Amino acid sequence: MLAAYGIGIRIINMVNVILWGGVTAVSTMVGQNLGADQTRRAGKIVKRLLLTFFSIAAAASIGIYFLRGPLYQVFINDPAVLQMGSTFITFFIPSVPFFAVFRLSTSVFEGSGHTRPSMTVSLIRLWGLRILLSYAFYFILGAGAVGIWIGMAIGNFGAAILSVAWLSKGGWKKKIIENET
Repeated sequence: MLAAYGIGIRIINMVNVILWGGVTAVSTMVGQNLGADQTRRAGKIVKRLLLTFFSIAAAASIGIYFLRGPLYQVFINDPAVLQMGSTFITFFIPSVPFFAVFRLSTSVFEGSGHTRPSMTVSLIRLWGLRILLSYAFYFILGAGAVGIWIGMAIGNFGAAILSVAWLSKGGWKKKIIENET
């Protein structure tokens, strides 16, 4: 199970590498535009980048899904690990575009200086959804490794929904520091 997960995360990180550059860029663009009183422009940037990175992550996820066997074989030839890895990708990869939305959203909060929403959603994603649901599916419902993968995926879906809902309130557009004139 650990080998399948470890290899799978390395494969999925091919998508995340693109995302990591984007979250830094969106944080900077949001901060600069809000600082220049270009709130409307910051909002447009956020919408465009959320859609762009969701689309990129979705396209890459589809590619990974269809190439999951050969991608795993680059790392290992053990049939049991290949089978479990295929299962991991099958259950987890649909959540990757939603992870992109979550991560980009938290970057918007951070770039605007509103770090509490980012921390709150991150904690809920990890401790309130991912760990609790994975534990419940694995131990209580007896779903095995698939239960862990499902719990992890639900964490990404839930975090995306929560972070977009919080973003849509618009509080991130409010100034933290007023002009000193």
